[in-house]
Amino acid sequence: LVLSDCFSATTLGTLLTTLQQHDSLLVQQQEVLQQLQAIACQQSVAPMTFATMGAIDWEAFAIDGTYYLAVANYRDGNDYTITSVIYQWTGSAFVAMQFIPTLGGHDWEFFTLPSASGGNTSDAYLAMANYASAVGVVDVDSVIYRWNGAAFMAVQSIPTRGAYSWAYFSIGGTSYLALANYWGSSEIFQWNGTAFARVQQLVTFGAADWEAFTIAGQQYLAVANSYRESDGSSDIDSVIYLWNGTAFAPLQFILTHGAWNWEAFEIAGNSYLAVANWINTAQQTDLNSVVYQWSGAAFVVLQNIPTHGGTSFSFFTIGSRSFLAGTNFGATGQHAINSGIYRWNGTAFTPSQTIATLGAFHWEPFQMDGITYLAVANHNDNAGTNVRVNSAIYVWNGCRF
Repeated sequence: LVLSDCFSATTLGTLLTTLQQHDSLLVQQQEVLQQLQAIACQQSVAPMTFATMGAIDWEAFAIDGTYYLAVANYRDGNDYTITSVIYQWTGSAFVAMQFIPTLGGHDWEFFTLPSASGGNTSDAYLAMANYASAVGVVDVDSVIYRWNGAAFMAVQSIPTRGAYSWAYFSIGGTSYLALANYWGSSEIFQWNGTAFARVQQLVTFGAADWEAFTIAGQQYLAVANSYRESDGSSDIDSVIYLWNGTAFAPLQFILTHGAWNWEAFEIAGNSYLAVANWINTAQQTDLNSVVYQWSGAAFVVLQNIPTHGGTSFSFFTIGSRSFLAGTNFGATGQHAINSGIYRWNGTAFTPSQTIATLGAFHWEPFQMDGITYLAVANHNDNAGTNVRVNSAIYVWNGCRF
């Protein structure tokens, strides 16, 4: 069957003309959509700003459908006994709903545990890593808080030595918290049904961060060792640990330079670890931070990313796109510096956007009602003398933040 058997030449000509006009209209519509998208991409949404005091960390979480953000305020000048703040989303803005006294607040960690009342319900918790009560006074308690339906209440205090970070994870239904102590050994705590009890100590050196992750059902922990006091070195090994059924044992030692943060993530079934290198023994901060890929037996270097006093990496996805956001703290007297967002191109991360930050310590990506946000913890001004600066939340506009 051919068209000429069914239609006259005139009719065929009319049909072809109509199809060509239709194709032309589709092209015009696509061009208009591209132009509108280009215009939208040029218009960024104004960031939400928050007055913070030496901010180190943001933690985003939700309880019963309500969104919250907790900021860890580190100090106000030389005063470490200040308050950190929990904000609640109203539908149009984050408003302060609780002020919690902290001692050099360094890290919030949100997690849930089976409810003490039983049933299939769970309780929400926040753990705060307190660094110091004053300059040089690092033997202070870090605190675990439980949500009571209206606010977070302290339920357990744990003695720590310059606590920098908590990491929550579970193994076979048992819950754990890993604590990074900057001074002395770091510790693993296990939930016993009523409280967290210490079950393991690990030798660490200026531990700045723990990252918990799994590969093929096995539990791993990565510690960011930043400084060895015995010889004043920042060029030291950070360590990947593997759970052996009863405890964590060293699996791999990776040379890092003032390592401040590990970020574990997966793309297309492959496992990766990114380390933010802050400063080396020679006090240089323009260094390569590194993305590693799991080979099946160890992590191998995939990519170097130039950073300027790198303090963190945060992985997130928007649709099918994968991103890695890195914060730059800068160098002495040079803290007004861009931090970068990188996009995965299938084989590596490439620069996607830079955002002006002030001594930035952490990006917190989160989503609310289908919209992606990035919160940055800005620590101090350009000179490094004033820690009363604004931190900010940026909104994804479809193309950029």
